[in-house]
Amino acid sequence: MRKKLQQQYTCLTLFKQDIKELVELFQTHLQDVVILIDGKRILDIGQLDQFDPAYQAQSLLARGFYRDGKRDQATTQNEHQSIELSMSKVLAILLSWKEADQAEPEILASIRKFLQHRVNRVHQALIFCTALSVLSAFAWSLSSAAQSHQFAFLAQLLLAIGGGAPLGLGTFWLFVTTVHLLRLDTRVFLFPGATEAMRTYGRRETIGTVGIALIFFLLVPLIVVLGFRLLWR
Repeated sequence: MRKKLQQQYTCLTLFKQDIKELVELFQTHLQDVVILIDGKRILDIGQLDQFDPAYQAQSLLARGFYRDGKRDQATTQNEHQSIELSMSKVLAILLSWKEADQAEPEILASIRKFLQHRVNRVHQALIFCTALSVLSAFAWSLSSAAQSHQFAFLAQLLLAIGGGAPLGLGTFWLFVTTVHLLRLDTRVFLFPGATEAMRTYGRRETIGTVGIALIFFLLVPLIVVLGFRLLWR
């Protein structure tokens, strides 16, 4: 029985040398490799020299097939023997398959290690904490307001869960939409022609996202307080 493996990565920055290393990983260890940068097929790492150093790619797709030791050499390759890495401006997804009772292919572990070493952990932690804060803002505010009005504990819990969950999801959707409209949702930076960093990429997006979250976090308690005053005046 085969098991589908999928990992997601964000807050990544890849430069020319990084992409060269990625191309070599796929071409050396996999078969029938297809690599696309913004729809342009990369057959050789020398093609990366054609990209301007300031060019920022919007997408990258790398796909290849590995030979399953249990299968006959003539077995037709399909998606169950593939490893695929797709990157957009927001997210990178690594998708593969393996036998449920077998260890994962070594190349998969190498690709995962490659990606993990290029994650900005500080930005990633800030984005995670920001998202969690926005999701829980209404639950926390409703619970605090109910406590100040001397509600019973069970009523506080029901209000925080029953009201906080749907309102929190709605607030989070509005938050994500605002970040997208302000073009602050880029989390994966691809520079196939740049050999060195000109600045810390993702800092503007991370600071902007945290700033918007703080505004939401300040507005939510105000909305809750006004709501309670209107209901219990």
